[in-house]
Amino acid sequence: MTNLPLNLKAIFHQAPRSMDYLLSEFRRDRRQRLLQALATVAMSGCSVTAELCELMENDLGLMPGNHSVRNTLTKDLSATGLAITETCRFIGPSKMGLIRLSEVGRKVCAEMGVQTVDSEWDQMIRGHNGLQFPRHTLGVLAFAYQARRRGWKVVLLPYTGTPVEPDLLVSQKDDEPIYVEFETRARSRGEKWYKNRLWNTYVAVATFTVAIRRALVQECKEVPVRGQATDLQTLAQQERLGALGNLWQEKWGRW
Repeated sequence: MTNLPLNLKAIFHQAPRSMDYLLSEFRRDRRQRLLQALATVAMSGCSVTAELCELMENDLGLMPGNHSVRNTLTKDLSATGLAITETCRFIGPSKMGLIRLSEVGRKVCAEMGVQTVDSEWDQMIRGHNGLQFPRHTLGVLAFAYQARRRGWKVVLLPYTGTPVEPDLLVSQKDDEPIYVEFETRARSRGEKWYKNRLWNTYVAVATFTVAIRRALVQECKEVPVRGQATDLQTLAQQERLGALGNLWQEKWGRW
């Protein structure tokens, strides 16, 4: 998980004048919490609601699952126009929330002296047609969150100068960084896996479900190319059970 020194308790004792019309219906304590949520979105660069909730709860010393934090992030920020939120279909009946700053939110942050960074959702929209391919965007953001939960550093859309650019770069301690491709489905495109070897000398692929992972692994074996793969279904299940396991679920070929 991202660990930032947000120090939310020490900032925003008073909202800027420009927010008076936005906050007129909020009690003082809710105004403070709203500004803390805005700062978390602005400074962290994270976009997955669950991760933003964890960041706020940790920084403010609150118990996990705090309803006030979740409601502020998922409802109040969008109701005041400070952020854009979306609830997306994830796997089966489950859903995942995404958040990014609106232009109003960026303006308010500037007035409060809060330095904003582009969220990962913004990065996908700007650099990878994120709005045109929302399912792929959701998968990349969810994988980035799960990787950070397991102690990996994550960079979205790293530049390699190769004919095909990867979706993510993940790294851990002193190990070699790994370029990762996120796939929403198997496509029987062997030539793509040949190109992907330019990044790592092997394939590293993530996807949504166990079934899709197995199909992708079979594609790679038929090329043939060695690699490793994971799926969000398994990673999310590990999280629900409270036992975060390895980021990668399967390896094949000679290592």
